[in-house]
Amino acid sequence: MHKLLVIFPLVLLLSCGQKVDNRSEVSRPSSAKKVDSKANPIKLVALDGTHSAAVNYYNPETSYRASYKLNIEVKNGEVSKINFPSGSYLNDMHINPEQLDEEGNATLYDDERREFDVEIVD
Repeated sequence: MHKLLVIFPLVLLLSCGQKVDNRSEVSRPSSAKKVDSKANPIKLVALDGTHSAAVNYYNPETSYRASYKLNIEVKNGEVSKINFPSGSYLNDMHINPEQLDEEGNATLYDDERREFDVEIVD
C-alpha cells in the first residue's frame, strides 16, 4: 500500500507535464504522406494583402453554383477574407482561413457550409 501512495502521485505529476492535443487528425489514405513543416517550409504563393481571385461558389443546400472575380485578403499565406462588390465580406468570423497551395488555390467553407474555391489570378 505504501508503494502505491508513492507511485500514484509520481505518475500523476509526470502525466500533468505532457502536452495533450485534443484535435482529431483526419484519416488519410495510406499512400498520403504527412509533411514535416520544419523540413519543408510552406512556400508563400501570394504576399500578404489584397489579391484578385476567381471564386467558384457552391451551396450544397440549394445546389446553386456561381463563379465570380472577387478581391480576397491573404495573411500569412492564408485566405483570411473574401470581399464582395456590395461591400459585404466573409472574414474569420464566418470562414476558417485556409492555406494557399503552390498554385495559389484554396477551398474555404463558411459557417453555413457553403464552399468557396479560390484561385488567385493577379
